[in-house]
Amino acid sequence: MRSITAYNQASERKEACDLIEKIQPRSILLFDRGYPSYDFIHQLDSHYQGYYSIDVQQQALSLH
Repeated sequence: MRSITAYNQASERKEACDLIEKIQPRSILLFDRGYPSYDFIHQLDSHYQGYYSIDVQQQALSLH
């Protein structure tokens, strides 16, 4: 699956959110450090039925 957006208007996180609903269920998705956000994870949990892994920095895991 591929999206086409002008380079100066691109937002990989937004494009990924737009594509989530089009991915086949039970697929495996891998995301690098640029993707994690509460909104993005909420989109995955709400609109995707499969497995995913997101690379995060150790500091991002601390809960307050």
